[in-house]
Amino acid sequence: MTTPVLFAYTTENFYNLSIRTAVAAGAGQGEAPPGGGVIFMKRAAYAVGSILLVLVLLILPAGCGKDEKPADTAAAPQQAQAPPAVPLPAATAGPEAPAAAATALPVPADVVVEVDGTRLTQGQIDAILKKRLASVKEKLTAEQKKKLRGDLRKRIIDDFVTRTLLANEIKRRNVKASEQEINEAIQQVKGTLQPGTTLEDLMKQSGTSQAQLREEIAFGVKLDKLVKSSMGKQGKPTDKEISAFYEKNKKTFTIPESVRARHILIAKATGDDEKVKAEKKAKAEDVRKQLLAGGNFMELAKKYSECPSKEHGGDLGEFPRGQMVKPFDQAAFSQKVNEIGPVVETDFGYHIIQVQEHNAVRPMPLEKVKDRVSLYLEHQKKNQALGALVKKLQTTAKIMLYKQP
Repeated sequence: MTTPVLFAYTTENFYNLSIRTAVAAGAGQGEAPPGGGVIFMKRAAYAVGSILLVLVLLILPAGCGKDEKPADTAAAPQQAQAPPAVPLPAATAGPEAPAAAATALPVPADVVVEVDGTRLTQGQIDAILKKRLASVKEKLTAEQKKKLRGDLRKRIIDDFVTRTLLANEIKRRNVKASEQEINEAIQQVKGTLQPGTTLEDLMKQSGTSQAQLREEIAFGVKLDKLVKSSMGKQGKPTDKEISAFYEKNKKTFTIPESVRARHILIAKATGDDEKVKAEKKAKAEDVRKQLLAGGNFMELAKKYSECPSKEHGGDLGEFPRGQMVKPFDQAAFSQKVNEIGPVVETDFGYHIIQVQEHNAVRPMPLEKVKDRVSLYLEHQKKNQALGALVKKLQTTAKIMLYKQP
């Protein structure tokens, strides 16, 4: 997967991808409905809580340590890129201002784009490009490198324009972020990270300092406030909208096929020879005979099983297809309910399995997913509002793109 390069300059590391995503949504390129009930539920738990979380998580770091895939550079930029920030007027020569600004002071030769007086230089772009291209592990042909460089350069410019428009609007409206709000947002971000991954790890990977992180989080808090204020009372999805989304995507909201089972394990050990394995299998067969003769499963599990589940009578709870090792999984999903199945061998040992429930794929009722759907729709509304806000700001801003050699 090609990692979108979305850094504008200095501390603008975190927000640009989400800004682009939101601009795309505002331009009618909104998100597709979530695919796969379980996957959606996991994603929705963190991705729709607030614009702040979505944006920081998507950017920190770009791709979360995944390598660039330059082989896809011909297609990837079109997939990841939103429409240009604005149809930028171009001067006829790099350092010269257009006729409308003929009386203005001369523009330095290295200025690439200017947004209401804030400038991005070729030197800044080159520094970003150097950093991003250095992270490309694969060898590129001269043509691939030229293509990649051109695509990344355009992204950097577009992101700079959008970021500057939003930063100026935040300043104009005097939107503030308190230390408490910033600290709370940082804790929220930490709470969404995968186990074993820390915010410090991601900061190190992206070359982001603590001060830069706090600056970007503060910007996120302010932007969230700005977007919410532009939405007014339209931000909260209505019951009608939630129901309509649920009905349209009903196939998404399903509980997968599952079984509830218990087992008794006679464990194998590393180094067991064939004789020992045969003895252990015979022991498992003997336990199975006791069960078939009417023995109490819970009592026999506590007596013979070498799995921690023995403390609960061998109960493994409910699990979906594919969660257990293959031989165990196949046996559990093919057995009849309450049947004492044949001894099954896995890498762990010899299992006697009893399936207590077998549940087919079934729809998830609206009541169970209403809150999550509401959060998802709220996230979409925020993205759309952010995109609309950016388009509105474009119409009143003075944006100049100067050609460079």
